[in-house]
Parts: sequence; structure tokens; C-alpha cells
Amino acid sequence: MTQRTETPGVYEESLEAAVIELTNRCNLRCAHCASSSGKARDDEMSTAEWLSAIGQMACLGCKDLTLIGGEVFLHPDWEHIARTTLEMGVGVSIITNGLLKSPRILERLLTLDLSLLGVSIDGASAEVYKAVRGVDGVEKAWDFALSFAATQHAPVVIITSFSRVNVGEFDAMAERVKASGLTWQVQFVHAVNDRFDASLMLSPAEHADLCRRLGDLLLASQDEPWVATMDDFGYFPLDPCHSPLHEWWRGCGAGQQVLGVRANGDVLGCLSLGDDFVAGNLKRRPLTELWRDPNTFANVRTKGNALTGFCGSCPKGELCRAGCTAMAFAASGLITENPYCLRRDETQNLLGLLGDE
Repeated sequence: MTQRTETPGVYEESLEAAVIELTNRCNLRCAHCASSSGKARDDEMSTAEWLSAIGQMACLGCKDLTLIGGEVFLHPDWEHIARTTLEMGVGVSIITNGLLKSPRILERLLTLDLSLLGVSIDGASAEVYKAVRGVDGVEKAWDFALSFAATQHAPVVIITSFSRVNVGEFDAMAERVKASGLTWQVQFVHAVNDRFDASLMLSPAEHADLCRRLGDLLLASQDEPWVATMDDFGYFPLDPCHSPLHEWWRGCGAGQQVLGVRANGDVLGCLSLGDDFVAGNLKRRPLTELWRDPNTFANVRTKGNALTGFCGSCPKGELCRAGCTAMAFAASGLITENPYCLRRDETQNLLGLLGDE
């Protein structure tokens, strides 16, 4: 049996997946956007710089790369970058708002062996979609998703990010996605930028209710799964009926197995994290050096050793490590404590019942 050798002072874990913001240019100005997209960033990466960075990701073991914006189709070389990435042996997914649909874009997508195409749709009605995204585009986004899905070229995922603005349309969104035959990826909006009104972020109690509703959908669809939750739901619930929220959770992968790169080369453990978590810049230091440096993401790589609050006393704390880092920081200003936890809500409810007896 071959033993793994570790080099002192070097981070040895492989990079499993990455998300890159090809450009911050966007045709929308969504309030909840973690990147506050709209205008291009100063000194955005050139195509050559992106391909060099992606090559380094491949050398670090990366198997899956997600291309986002801004709006990814506003980058003039999105197709070339995607194709070259595939030639490196790295899988490619593309996330779009779906509002730039054209026959030419569909033709170009069909030449790429994509892992999936994600289309962001944050409301079932035109009114709520516009309240979230600022334009009346819900049917156009659906048309893009369904047109590509009809080709059966690659899986299509409808991505919905919930806040108090649109959570009232949870059932309507669920019905429409299920009827479409597509997969529904559900996310939770974090207050991570100045553009988003923090009062519109769901409260921990509202989040727990959303967890339960998602858990019910997952349980009901186990034979034919069509709902996928992101890393901001669940975490070792006490009720076994809600275990499908995360059948297996090893803690937030930001900076440990995954990373994100902004259009200007800023490297973060996750693009949902803010400026406080920029670990370096690819214009100044190679990604291979940044990743292998044990100090680069030291705050997120070691946070499991310094958990606080409920997370610090939780028997699952060592495994969970305070759940989603971006959500924890948005909620508490800490990455070591996360009030958005279904297990925490269930525990407090049980203690309340015991106290009433």
C-alpha cells in the first residue's frame, strides 16, 4: 500500500473544482449579486491569463470548472475558453441569466461538451422576477432554458436564489420546474454586498422553514430526483425526514477543495465571500503557489478548530465546521458560527418544549 507523503509547509489537498467570473460585465444589476456585477472590473484578466490559470487548475487536480459572469456571454472569448478547458480534461459548466438568447449562442453551446447549463430564474411571476432582477425577463429566461434542454445536449438546471422578495413564490416555482422536467437548484441569498438590503435576507426561522419545505420535496422525489440544494441548507438535521438536504456533508469546501477567481484575478475560497477574503491575485502570484501555500486560506482551512456559539458545542461541529462560510459571515460577522442551521433550530425547539413541561 502506497503511503501519501506530505511536504512540510505545503498544502497537499487537490483542487477539486473552481468557479471563475470571466467578466464582471452584465446586462442586469441584480441586488443580490455577490459580485455586484454590471460594469467590467478594472484590469480584467486577458484570455491568455485565463487559460494559464485554468491550466494551473488542471495541474492541481481540478476536474470541474464553472464559468459565470457578470454575464458569461458578454465575454468575447467565452467559447474559446470553454473549449480549451475541455481539451485540458476539465469539465465545464456555464451559468447564465438566459436573457441574451440568440440562434448563434445556442449553436456555439451545442459545439461544447458541457457538464451542465444553469439558467438563473428567481421568480415564477413576471412581477416577482422583475423585483429581483430589475427587468421583465422571466419568459425569455425560460425560453432559453427550454430551447437548450430540447436539444438534449447537456443537463439544464434552473437556479433560484431565495430571499424575502421571492420566497412567497416557492410553491409556484417548484410546480413550474417540476412540470418542465428540468432540475431545480435552490440557493439562499446572503447579504454580502452594499447593493442588497440586508433586511431582505431570510431570518434563521424563515430559513429553517425553507429547509423543511425543501426536505419534503427531496423526500417525495427520491425515485426521480429533480431538486438540488446548495451548501446553505441542512447540516445534520435531527429529523431523518430532512436528511436528503445533505446526505453527506464534510464542511464548506471554500479554500480547501474549491476556489473562485474574480475577473480581475482576485482569488477567494468562494465567490460568495467578500473583499475581506481575497487571498491573492493571479496577476501577481501563480495559482499553484497560492493554493499550496498553507497560509493562503488559513482562516477557512482552520476554522473548524475555533468554532464558537452553538457550533462550538455541537456534536457535529468537527464535521460541519459551521456550514457555509459565506452565509455564516453574512449572518454573524464570523466564519466560526452559523445561525442558519436546521439542527440548531430543531434543538432550540426541543429545548423550548422541554422548558414548557
